[in-house]
This record gives sequence, C-alpha cells and structure tokens, in this order.
Amino acid sequence: MRVEIISKDKLLIYINNAFFKDETWEDKEKIIKTIKKYIIRLKNNYHIKLRGFYKVRAFPNKKIGTFIEMERLDEDDYDNIELRIIVDFKEKLFFKFYDYDYVPNNSNYILYDNFYYVDIKVIEENILDFIELGEIVYERSIPDMLWKGKKRYKNILI
Repeated sequence: MRVEIISKDKLLIYINNAFFKDETWEDKEKIIKTIKKYIIRLKNNYHIKLRGFYKVRAFPNKKIGTFIEMERLDEDDYDNIELRIIVDFKEKLFFKFYDYDYVPNNSNYILYDNFYYVDIKVIEENILDFIELGEIVYERSIPDMLWKGKKRYKNILI
C-alpha cells in the first residue's frame, strides 16, 4: 500500500492486488465495502486524521490493484468520517516514468512535460517492479497529456 498526502484535504492511495486476494473485480458493491474497510484501517492503524465528508474515486484494475483519490469536501459538520465512493472501471490508468531508461522496451509511450506515460494495460512486467521509479496517474488528472503529448515507441534491440 502506498499513501501520498497531497494536502490536508486530499490523499492518493494505491492498494496493490496482494491486499485484494479474495475480492472480485466485477461486483461494484463488494469493491465499495472493501475500499471502506481499507480506509478505516488506514485511519485506525496509521493514525492518519480523517474527519469530514470525503468524495472517494476508486479506479480498480485487475492487473495492478486499486488507485484511490480521496478529497475532503466538508469538515465542519462531521465528528467522524463519511465517504461517498465512486467506482470508475473505465478510466485509463498510466504509469508516469520519471526517467526514459526505465520505460519498458517495445512499448508505446507519451512524452509530455518531460515525463514518459505508459498505459498500464500494455506493461507486461510486474508493475510493482516500477513503483519506485514513477507514479500511477489516471487520465483525468492529466487532461492535456493525451492531446498535447508526443506519442512515441521505444524499441531497443539487445
């Protein structure tokens, strides 16, 4: 699990597939219950102060796990935590590489703002091998990337 606190009102959470061993990816209600369980565990076990009403967007992916964006919408009227969870199966996930040398061989990538974006679906290697070399981003978080980025192909013959 990887947690990144962007601000006091925004968190990004990545939960890899190892945490979801027995979960099904087709049942939206089960996914919502599982995400609630992990957010409560995060609050209790890691002592992250979560209080208020949060909009939670979850992007489950069979290959890598679930990417979660939490944004606090209101804090004043709440003593505890309330969650509105939206599960998005259609959002495209990309891995944002910081360095060209780590972009997988024989893969398409998009060069945008000096970063290299590869669609997670086409990465054949275990994504956990790359997790420290970049970050997982979703399409809506980088709206200009798809139409302003330069599409390239990395082909290195060994």
